[in-house]
Amino acid sequence: MCQNDNNWANDGRLETIARGVCIKNGYILLTRSKGADITYLPGGHIEFTESASVALERELVEEIGLQCEIQRFLGVAEHIFVQKGELHCELNIIFQYDCDDLHPDKPVESCEDWIEFMWVKLEDIGKLKLEPAPLIEVIPEWINNNSCGLISTIK
Repeated sequence: MCQNDNNWANDGRLETIARGVCIKNGYILLTRSKGADITYLPGGHIEFTESASVALERELVEEIGLQCEIQRFLGVAEHIFVQKGELHCELNIIFQYDCDDLHPDKPVESCEDWIEFMWVKLEDIGKLKLEPAPLIEVIPEWINNNSCGLISTIK
């Protein structure tokens, strides 16, 4: 459990999130809340009785309106952070996915009015505020070495 000395975030619950990595022609698709500078991988919360891969498929349809193919498991990222003064603790289950209709030369329209998508050169993700930050180094490693792993920002 993620515990703050003063309170419990989200009633002490660990948020479980399915996230996806889509890389095309050396570009990765990222998302962010409109007006924010922090970026993250597309995806969202896993619903009760839903598998992580099914949750990612559902979230991608909800966010970009496209059915995507989940290709393989990449890893898990434990992450603790403060957002709007509230402590959050999440477990990100990360998969690689593909969608024929996604291309870096074509903007990705969001189906949700509070988020936007951007294609970023994979080699440039270190210039962004990607969260969890350790993904900056491990995503290329996972992709290039056909490996998977666990990372954590929880100390």
